[in-house]
Amino acid sequence: MKKLELLDVFSYSCMNCQRSLKYIQKLHDAYARYGLRVTLLHPPEWEFEKRRGNIESFLKQNNISFPLVLDKNKKNIKKFRIDFWPTQILVNRGEMIYKHVGEGDYQKLEKAIQKNLGVAKKPIFSSEPIYSKYPTLYPGKKKGGLQAISNKIESKKIYGQGFKQHFEYIENEKEGKNQVMLQLKTMGTKVFVVARSLNKESSIIVKTKQTITIDTAKKAMKSSNKKVITKKMNAKGKTRKIKIGKPLLYELISFPKPAKKIITLEFEGKIALYAFAFQ
Repeated sequence: MKKLELLDVFSYSCMNCQRSLKYIQKLHDAYARYGLRVTLLHPPEWEFEKRRGNIESFLKQNNISFPLVLDKNKKNIKKFRIDFWPTQILVNRGEMIYKHVGEGDYQKLEKAIQKNLGVAKKPIFSSEPIYSKYPTLYPGKKKGGLQAISNKIESKKIYGQGFKQHFEYIENEKEGKNQVMLQLKTMGTKVFVVARSLNKESSIIVKTKQTITIDTAKKAMKSSNKKVITKKMNAKGKTRKIKIGKPLLYELISFPKPAKKIITLEFEGKIALYAFAFQ
């Protein structure tokens, strides 16, 4: 039997990596019997991703049993000249024969697998999977900080000093209702946050408000001159509470269809916020 190695470069708290991993799992299920072997190559995006226990806990929770190589010092990805993930690499007899950086091109990957394993069967990807493409926001100093994403995120100081900015994350300096709020403009149908609790028990309270537009006609001095005035009113929206514990990717909220809304985050306990992702 022929053997072919598929290296999936990913980090466990990365939304795009988690999404891509679902398609890698499908390829494994279809071609493992023909000699395809999948290995997860994990370079750390954050300090907490250098701990094998955090990664293994995520894999176990999601029933993922692929062998794991922790690329703690990023030696392997430097060898393959990779500085972005997810990335898929096919290795045949020690030689890299295929490389794709980012999500997508799963049809091309499957064709390369079939060719190198000598498999002639109906492909599992009859068409290229469709996925959303929204930028991830990083509030920590490592990737520009709050100033770099000021058009997408707003730190609103109600009481106290708001947020303390660290190299990798921001931290709410006060906690509790109406102490510190963070407003975020949404994209897509789902909003995620990479976060970890700095206390034993912490939560993020997510609030959304629906915007209702009302058009009214206001009569001017002359009956022939009418002006339409548009008023925006905020109706009572939804409130959701998410418990934050270990460093993970947490889903904050989902919408039935892509929406541009403003959500407000309040905090119970001290929480480190690393990134906001959208799907």
